[in-house]
Amino acid sequence: MPKGFLLLRLALPPTVNQSYFCSETGGGIRMVMTQKAKAYKEMAEEMAFIGWKRLSVEIDQDTRFGIRIVMILEKNTRDVDANIKLVMDAVMAGVKDATDLEGLSDLRVFHARMDKRMVHDFKKRVLPGIWVQLIAYQKGGLFLWPKTLGKDW
Repeated sequence: MPKGFLLLRLALPPTVNQSYFCSETGGGIRMVMTQKAKAYKEMAEEMAFIGWKRLSVEIDQDTRFGIRIVMILEKNTRDVDANIKLVMDAVMAGVKDATDLEGLSDLRVFHARMDKRMVHDFKKRVLPGIWVQLIAYQKGGLFLWPKTLGKDW
């Protein structure tokens, strides 16, 4: 049984090429987040913070999470897994800030699902963007994806 459930509607994140660049550091190369990606992460983190605060759900060190990200596009121009890390990091950072629980990060996500849909797949007008479902559940509990996004999802 879920302890808490959060549903967010966010803008599409920047593409992977717009989100990271390679930087040489001390004999190695590492990926560095761009300003555009940092701005997106800050916005998504704030939305998750506000959403989780409104839930008033108590979580502890045994709480685990499932995350589902549904990307809605006008054109089939992105990989299904594009920017899952950026979105997941931002949402979990927002929840951490809302709960003040030490050590809370995307390492607590035990179930992840990423879907890609096209705008024209829907009967009603849908704008491009992403939907994020975050479900908190107790360790050892049964995890099932709730049917909250409707039959079209």
